[in-house]
Amino acid sequence: MHRAPLPHRVFLHGAGRLGTAAWPSQGPESGTFLSFPPESSVEAQAGALVEEERDRTPLLFAHSIGAVTAVRALADGLRVSGLVLVEPALY
Repeated sequence: MHRAPLPHRVFLHGAGRLGTAAWPSQGPESGTFLSFPPESSVEAQAGALVEEERDRTPLLFAHSIGAVTAVRALADGLRVSGLVLVEPALY
């Protein structure tokens, strides 16, 4: 029996920590760790995410305010193989 390849993983941080520091239990080889400038809008972040992942269907992990960007990217057409929201800031 052959196992299907695992989907590419993308990690979006919340406020305060960037990159792998925001996901301390994941090594740098675990996937793509996207970071956005603090002054960028959710719309700009979602657009960058859609552009970055347009040729893949990633497994998307998002924490806190990063979940807002993730959900917005889905609304903007990002296709994912799965979505994990940790403490989403979806008030």
